[in-house]
Amino acid sequence: MKVKSHNQENFKDVQSVSLLTNILASHGRVMPDLKFIDKWPNIDGFLELHDVNKNFLGKFEVQVKTLSKNHKFKLNCPLNFIEYCKMVPTIPIFLLGVDNSKSKIYWLLIDNSFIDNLNINNNKKTKQIQFDNNKFISKGNRDYIQEWERILIINRDKYHDFIENKEFYDSIKQNVNILTGDSKPFFPQIHAFLDELNFYLDNKLEIIKEIFFKNAWKIGIAYSECTDTSLGFSLYPINYDKNDIQIMEVDKTYYKQLNLKNYTIWFYGKENPILSNYKDLVIKLLSDYGDKLLKNKLLNYSEEFLALEFIFAFIEEFKTQLGINIRNEYNVEEIEEAFFKYLPIWTEEANSLLLSKNRYTNHELKKMIRINNLPVLDPGRMNWSISPEEKSEIDEKVKYRIKNNNLASSFYLINDKFPIGIFVELIGYLKNKKIKALKRFYRPKNYNRLTELKSNWIWHVYNYEDFKYNIELFFEKLPSVYNRLINKNFPNLLNELSLFGESDKIIVKVSFTEDIKSHFDHPTYEMFYLKAKNNVDKQKTIDVYINDNEIKLDKNLEEIEYKGSIYILKHWKWSVLDFIYEDTPMFNYIQEELKDKLKKYFKNNRV
Repeated sequence: MKVKSHNQENFKDVQSVSLLTNILASHGRVMPDLKFIDKWPNIDGFLELHDVNKNFLGKFEVQVKTLSKNHKFKLNCPLNFIEYCKMVPTIPIFLLGVDNSKSKIYWLLIDNSFIDNLNINNNKKTKQIQFDNNKFISKGNRDYIQEWERILIINRDKYHDFIENKEFYDSIKQNVNILTGDSKPFFPQIHAFLDELNFYLDNKLEIIKEIFFKNAWKIGIAYSECTDTSLGFSLYPINYDKNDIQIMEVDKTYYKQLNLKNYTIWFYGKENPILSNYKDLVIKLLSDYGDKLLKNKLLNYSEEFLALEFIFAFIEEFKTQLGINIRNEYNVEEIEEAFFKYLPIWTEEANSLLLSKNRYTNHELKKMIRINNLPVLDPGRMNWSISPEEKSEIDEKVKYRIKNNNLASSFYLINDKFPIGIFVELIGYLKNKKIKALKRFYRPKNYNRLTELKSNWIWHVYNYEDFKYNIELFFEKLPSVYNRLINKNFPNLLNELSLFGESDKIIVKVSFTEDIKSHFDHPTYEMFYLKAKNNVDKQKTIDVYINDNEIKLDKNLEEIEYKGSIYILKHWKWSVLDFIYEDTPMFNYIQEELKDKLKKYFKNNRV
């Protein structure tokens, strides 16, 4: 009988995993749990990241591949692994390419932003992947550690609600009454409720399931009470890899204890909406989740115009904390260097200064939270309480530490105005698109005009030419940016959330003056939503007129003549034009537009 032997690929597998394991162990920050000669199609194991004090920060799933001798930083990656990365993971996933001849391991984060930019041919089984030759692990290179720390923070920022609720889901499953085989009079209504909810999450609002119920196949219900006049329940995910039940019963007292911890639990004391109108309850729940999506900025914002707008605004907001001078053009490498090295050290030094000088109020100290035993710090808040002289001293300390490779210890960065996770996600998106030079497209605000004009009005930061340029650029880009965002986040609601709605054309009439003497002189705009009466104009466009009195449009008329054609006026609105003065005009405008359209969508679907 012939003894089964190993092929050459198995020996390469052992060599690659051994090299990775030994280097990571020598650095003392990442604990690997990897399998040799692993035939599982998706991942080879896990990497657990710890801080300098050996506190657990989080873990990654990894797929380890051996690179060919002439790899040129390229690898043919199995499509089933890419599909796994897109659909299943709740934690970050790395593809690791091992170059045994040079003792280097190249790493690549396979997230949705990266996958969205792949041109995948479904007729093939592999896709050629390009590694970044600057992102590698070796005996002498530990740069990956800090970047991996930030990736974990971004993941927590993006999926904060899911990660927090996962502890809740696990908890209730340990305290439930399993109802398999039971029969209760209200089960038919609960099943109808779950069918309706899962229909929307599978066919209309997949993003809600993606963000709040990551890795879910279907959604189940855990109720504490269900009577004619009362209902207490929560929702939980049923994962693809679990044979779980859809209805669970939980102790009422236990639920009330959990409710004190701000977990998402619904209580009704006068009625039971599942029994009275389950379809209306489904819409209400989806509306709540939709509001949370927008409020917490949880959409996929990977779009080039939005990315550049957000990144330039972020840099201007945190120029001191990043150590960057305001310019009209940057390259991605310098921004990453500033974010991953300068900003963390600056934040650490600033925090030490504020603590030593007792500049945090008791209220602020009480509000300071810790996640996984690590402090949560807001560099935006710190900047307010530090003098120019102290900022210069901090700058010198940061530069000295970077020069001596004395990087920051571990903590979580947060900022409500500019979520850290969005910033890094958008930088990664631009890198994946091979965009290296970032150029400003809006004309910048000129705050010197306020001094020159002895004015306190924000409207004076633009003269007429700059205002006109920015407004025309904004409305020129709005339809395409909006459509790309809808396609990414709500692909099955393209008509319902259309920017134009029933209209074929939008006319924007803007009133602007530089002669501002009171708040009544602020810029304003009207928007006329027009539908061609005789289907003569099907190209959806936005036309903008600034201080143009020759365009006569009357909001009180049902029909309007415009450029020789007759249009039906479908909608009209007027407002102060303030969005163009905000830090992220397009981002904020689309957020508000989506908020209104989702509200209308849910209202139209209520029973």
